[in-house]
Amino acid sequence: MTSTPSIRSESRIEAADETSDQRRFWIPCESCETFQVLEWQSVIWDEKKQETAGYLCGHCEAEWTDQQRLRSIQKGEWRASGDSKGVAGFHLSGLYSPFISLGLAATEFVQAKGHPEILRAWVNTYLAQSWEEDSDNLDTNEIIERREEYEEECPDGILCCHEWCRYSRESS
Repeated sequence: MTSTPSIRSESRIEAADETSDQRRFWIPCESCETFQVLEWQSVIWDEKKQETAGYLCGHCEAEWTDQQRLRSIQKGEWRASGDSKGVAGFHLSGLYSPFISLGLAATEFVQAKGHPEILRAWVNTYLAQSWEEDSDNLDTNEIIERREEYEEECPDGILCCHEWCRYSRESS
């Protein structure tokens, strides 16, 4: 199977990856030589100059240029991160692409941030990650704790059926 993930818990490719040995591409830092998987949260840039984006080593915090990132990718290796289940699975994001600079990726991310559908497509295609809707993370207990008593009689057509609601009136 080859694809990008879609929505978390609905994505066929995500489900397939979870049944595999989940191989990730590990690359060394030129400064500390520690191998790591490229992660979006380690991409840094000046907010007003996305084209200056670089990568921050997760171990020694050395800042990599795009050229250093590309050299490290050439020295990378696939490593399984899950138990071997007899199925090899490979995950690779756009962070490994020699065709897209970190500056361009940061620019596209900033442009997508205010547009949920564009951001979702960017997360699915560039980061190769499943999209998780904000509503999937709602804490129902928190919502219940925010409820307020309504002192007035409910308007016609409104039925309140919760024990904490003082008044209810069915429409006639």
